[in-house]
Amino acid sequence: MDESRLIEFPIMCQGLQIIVVTHEAPHGDEIFAATLVERYGSLEFLEKHAKDDKILLGVGGGEFDEHPSVKDGTPRKEDDCCASLVAKALGVDGEPNVRSAIKYVFRADQGHDVDFGICSVIKALHQQNLDDPQVARRWARLGFMAKLDD
Repeated sequence: MDESRLIEFPIMCQGLQIIVVTHEAPHGDEIFAATLVERYGSLEFLEKHAKDDKILLGVGGGEFDEHPSVKDGTPRKEDDCCASLVAKALGVDGEPNVRSAIKYVFRADQGHDVDFGICSVIKALHQQNLDDPQVARRWARLGFMAKLDD
C-alpha cells in the first residue's frame, strides 16, 4: 500500500500508549481490531506484536493484514479479516461477543453490511467528517466496547 495513505492513531493498552498504523478511513474490521488490542492486549502480546510501540492493522503484509501481497505473492487470507487475526493472536476468538462481532465485521468487510450497522455508519462518518478523520474511529470504538460488554 502507498505509505502516503497510511494513518496513525493512539490507543491505550496495559497503561501504555500504542500507535495503530492502518490505512486512511479505516473500516470496521481495523477499528474493531484496535478495540480488541485495547481491551484484551497483554504486555506479552504488545512485546510480540507492537514493534517500537506501533502495531500494523490491515496493512504492511504482516500477520494482521488479510490482503494479498503484491511484493511477495502471499495470497489473501480468505476466511479472515484484520479483527479475526487479532482475536486469534489474543486468544479471544472464542468469546461469544467477540465471535459475533467478528462475524459481522468480516461480512461488512466483504461488502455485505446492513444500512444502519456500525460499519455502514463508520463509512458515512468518514465521508461526512473529512476535516476530522478520527470522528468515525472514536464513535465506533465506543460502539464496539459497548457491544463487547453487552
